[in-house]
Amino acid sequence: FKFEEVGYQAAFLTKVRSVLVENINNNKPLTKIEIDAIYDLAYKEVNHLFLDEQWEVTNSEYLEQSYDIFSSIHKLIRNYELVYDLSLEENKIKFKKTDPDSFPIYKTSYQFKSLSDYKPIHTVLDSFQTEFEDLAGFNLSVNKSKIYHQDAGEGVFLSAKKNRFVLPGTLLGFFPGVFFPESFSPPDKAFNDTLSYLKRHDRWWVDPNYLCPYPNQGVNSVEEFKKMKELREMSFVELPLYKMNHLALGHKINHPPPDTEANVRFVDFKVPHSFFPEAYRRYFPNMFYHKDSEAYESQVVGGRRLTGIVSLKEIKDQEELYVDYIDEEMVPFSFTPDWLLKPPPSSPYLTKQQTVTKLTYVDKYLNLMYNLTSTEERLEYIKFLDYIVHDNPKQIEKSKEHIRKIQSDLEKSKNIQKLK
Repeated sequence: FKFEEVGYQAAFLTKVRSVLVENINNNKPLTKIEIDAIYDLAYKEVNHLFLDEQWEVTNSEYLEQSYDIFSSIHKLIRNYELVYDLSLEENKIKFKKTDPDSFPIYKTSYQFKSLSDYKPIHTVLDSFQTEFEDLAGFNLSVNKSKIYHQDAGEGVFLSAKKNRFVLPGTLLGFFPGVFFPESFSPPDKAFNDTLSYLKRHDRWWVDPNYLCPYPNQGVNSVEEFKKMKELREMSFVELPLYKMNHLALGHKINHPPPDTEANVRFVDFKVPHSFFPEAYRRYFPNMFYHKDSEAYESQVVGGRRLTGIVSLKEIKDQEELYVDYIDEEMVPFSFTPDWLLKPPPSSPYLTKQQTVTKLTYVDKYLNLMYNLTSTEERLEYIKFLDYIVHDNPKQIEKSKEHIRKIQSDLEKSKNIQKLK
């Protein structure tokens, strides 16, 4: 169900965005009625697509958008290493440039020390943030969250000074980290806090804090690099992948405050191995852990996997990004802080009309047997569901009724069109 839901939502958002971009490029202002008509048409078109067609639309769109992002980054830092040890006097005075034709970098001219010694290039180049926004039309930054809560800490904010907003369906960045298959259990620490890992709809999970080799020649997996290291002498350091790309901030996005919708979600897509120039691979903030396994082989068929941050709605300049931790399975059931409330449902257009996945007789029987068995895990899950809506059950139900009404109206409109 999650695979269908994400595929449909991403395809719908890309359809809407493509039409809106076309009108913006033609300097054609749209009225609210015209925008609603665009949403209605996209809703009908995408619901008529098969599941694999929806994912094809999604992958094609985010492949193009990711290319624009990586191209903009490469124009600005192609002559630089991605991280610098600023404790070295030579780097305090002048950044060491490398031959752009020598990428990917295999060796460095100095010995790396520890994680705290490194600064990503985008944090030490004064002009980078401004120049990137000029090229891409937006940028992301980390600042103190606007959420009024003692645990809020930092949050991720959109900067779009020129355009003043980004459209729904825009690829804003990435959730960084190493992909692990279901056979690898998340570390124990992941169950004592939030944002320690991200579960995906195919049961793979991502660890944003896992230390990976740098430079790594843009390899697909940590295991692949280890084998290469045995074949050649390499000077490298282990760093988290979020240091390789300034838009790899998915792990820093906050859960929405009460009565606030999520404005972004995470969408996985594949980049064909030969699509990007080799020099761009160093900006990829995702990597697999395992190399020699059936699960790994099935993942790399067709390309490199990335997890993108996609806007669910129009997001304005300086607005904070919010992602639904519950929907994205970013927290375990045992983690129940007072701020973890289920956000109000998003636009009714993001709900698929009819799912392809159907429960078989066996599925229903097993589900019934499971419900009759009061296991500790199930009781904990029931308690978790009750907890996350403890302050706003009426608002949630009211929102659900509103969505059902709009969907009913859309269905009636569809039937009327058929009669005509």
